[in-house]
Amino acid sequence: MKKYKIDLAVFLCGAIGMMLELVAARVLSPYVGSSNLIWTTIIGVMLISMSIGYSIGGKIADKKPDVNILSLLILLGAFFTSLIPIFETVLVKTMAGVTDNLILIALVTATLIFGIPSFIVATISPFAVKLKDKEKEHKDVGNTSRKNIIFINNRKYCGNIFSRFCFNSKPWSKNNYINYNNYIIFNFIYDV
Repeated sequence: MKKYKIDLAVFLCGAIGMMLELVAARVLSPYVGSSNLIWTTIIGVMLISMSIGYSIGGKIADKKPDVNILSLLILLGAFFTSLIPIFETVLVKTMAGVTDNLILIALVTATLIFGIPSFIVATISPFAVKLKDKEKEHKDVGNTSRKNIIFINNRKYCGNIFSRFCFNSKPWSKNNYINYNNYIIFNFIYDV
């Protein structure tokens, strides 16, 4: 797999991972509200899922760094992401009818509906590091990891900006201009 294809896969999957967090809040808010406690629950579930995904993805990549496994992980992430509307209809509405505990509803549904795709999407970044390392025959791994981490943070920022742009009623507001400018500055510093 060409280097730019791996970079593109990491970029898109990372942006999707960040967008899942915002979609989770939108999907769950009609049932549990959007208080800080609910947001904290959603963010916590997403971060834990991603951390576990990074860890397990790294272990799998160390055992068998194969592009086909990377492709399978991307496909699985897409599959579980596509199930979100079905799970919203079945799981969230059912739980909301069974219990009044909003935190429990948010925790269980965020974990089952959004935690699984976030976990799978997070496994992709360690694979990219390992595949790039494999191409270089174990030379300069630290530099590869550093560049990949910067790339990961860069794409997360893009995912946040894109999601905010899509869900914001005033995309060209002052706050968005500040975010766009920060993104441009970050890219300039990265390129230097």
